[in-house]
Amino acid sequence: GGLTNHAPGNVDVLSVRTVSNKVFEHKTDVRFAVHGSPYLQAWHLNWLLTSHPDELREVLRLDRDVGIEMIGVSECVEESVCDASCLTLVHATTRGYLVGSNRTTLLAVDTWSEPYCSCQLPPLTASASDPCYPNPCRNGGVCKLADVDYKCQCPDGFRGPNCELMELSFTSGSGYALMNSLPACNDTEIVVDVL
Repeated sequence: GGLTNHAPGNVDVLSVRTVSNKVFEHKTDVRFAVHGSPYLQAWHLNWLLTSHPDELREVLRLDRDVGIEMIGVSECVEESVCDASCLTLVHATTRGYLVGSNRTTLLAVDTWSEPYCSCQLPPLTASASDPCYPNPCRNGGVCKLADVDYKCQCPDGFRGPNCELMELSFTSGSGYALMNSLPACNDTEIVVDVL
């Protein structure tokens, strides 16, 4: 399905801001989420947007000369940002700010992202008493408290302590899989077994 399969009421705009940095100069950064039941995973939403560029332009009422620079948040697109490994850290404040007001008022949270030159996430500063915050489970896994630790309930096709391992097979001889992009890590390993 295309973009219009999701009702406009199911799109939550989280932030709108103007950004200028080494990669982009004077661009509008829009962060949003699309829900039905449940929210769409980032990789799925990114795939929908990149697969339907003309429909995206039509929905946003953009002229052909207006560029869409990036779909998905990545501060690691320039190789000069980090020497080897790079993750994008996304931050958000809990305090809202006014984006615009006329007949409708739009409040948003302030979000920003920055490159982090490592594939090991920085130490958590949130709640040390809640091992499920932030969610350690990957690929849509659900974190469940188990005594003082946690256990991940993995969706079909994933396994491992944090749902980080993928099991995928195509028995009909054809098919495809949409997966989250690989991090720019100097230790990334891809293994494909063909039987």
